[in-house]
Amino acid sequence: MRLINLTSGLPFKAAWRAALLFLLLSIAAGAVLIDAVENTLIDELQAQVDVETALFSEIYRERGRSGLLEALQFIADTPEAPKNLSGLLAANGLSLIGPVSRLPEFVGTKRHEVTYMTAGKMSGVYILNVRKLDESTLVVGHSDRNVLLAKKRLTIWMLSFIGWITLMILAIGLWASRASLHRLDTMEAALRQVGDGDLSARLPLYKDNDQFDRVSHRVNQNLDHLE
Repeated sequence: MRLINLTSGLPFKAAWRAALLFLLLSIAAGAVLIDAVENTLIDELQAQVDVETALFSEIYRERGRSGLLEALQFIADTPEAPKNLSGLLAANGLSLIGPVSRLPEFVGTKRHEVTYMTAGKMSGVYILNVRKLDESTLVVGHSDRNVLLAKKRLTIWMLSFIGWITLMILAIGLWASRASLHRLDTMEAALRQVGDGDLSARLPLYKDNDQFDRVSHRVNQNLDHLE
C-alpha cells in the first residue's frame, strides 16, 4: 500500500491538522510554563540571598566588622563556596574578604554577571544583594546555574513529550487512513462485481455502524431494488 494513498486520505489530513494545532499550543504553553518555573526559582534564590544578607547585617550590628569577617570566612570555607559569592569591601574599594575586588555599580538586589567584579576569579550570572554597612559594602550572591540547569532539563523533557505525542497523533492518522482505504477498496470491489453483471454482490457491512456502514446499507438497498 503506497504511502501517498494513506497521506492523501481525510483521516490523516485531519490528524495532521490536529497534530499541528497540538504542536503550536503545546509549544506556547510550554514556553509560558518554563518561564514561570524559571521566575519562581529566581524568586526563591533571591529570597535566600536577601535572608543571608539580612543575617550578615545583623551580625555586623551585634559584633561589628570583625564578627562579620569571621562569619564570611566561615562561609568561604564551606564546600558550597563556588556556588556562593560573599565579600566585604572597604570604602576605598579594597577587598577585606571574599573574591569581590571591585565595588558594584548598584545597591540592592540584581541578577548580574560577576566576572568583572571578581577580576575573573568567578564567572557567570549571580543573584546579588549589595548593601552598605556604614562605610563598608557587603556583597552576597548565589549562582543561577541550578536555575539554568533546571530550565534546560525541563525544556528537553517538554520537547520530547510534545514530539512523541505529535508522532502518535500522526501514527493514529495513518492507521485510520489505512482502515478507511481498506473499506473503500472492499466497497469498490463489490461495485465492480455488480458492474460485471453479478447483481447478487453486496457491499460488506460491519458492526461499527459508522458512515461507511450507513452508506453501504443504502447502496445495498438500491442493489436489492435493482436486482
